[in-house]
Amino acid sequence: FWAELKRRKVYSVGAVYVVVAWLLVQIADTAFQPLGFPDAAMRLLIIAVIAGLPVALLLAWIFEISAEGVRRTQAIDTRPQPSRKTRG
Repeated sequence: FWAELKRRKVYSVGAVYVVVAWLLVQIADTAFQPLGFPDAAMRLLIIAVIAGLPVALLLAWIFEISAEGVRRTQAIDTRPQPSRKTRG
């Protein structure tokens, strides 16, 4: 399971999401008060950031971004393959 998470780059997406979300909250914390936004706007932003993390992780599991664009991640066949004996 952990190897599949790594292969599908779910770890990377999660780490990037957390860093960008933290940066967004820091900018909003600095800018919302001088712009006159109500306190509820900051709470709404934090709730949206927290709710967005599972969505981002789910999309990272399902899709991958490649040179050809966004496409569904292919599953790896983990069934054991029959071995062939060859004579040499």
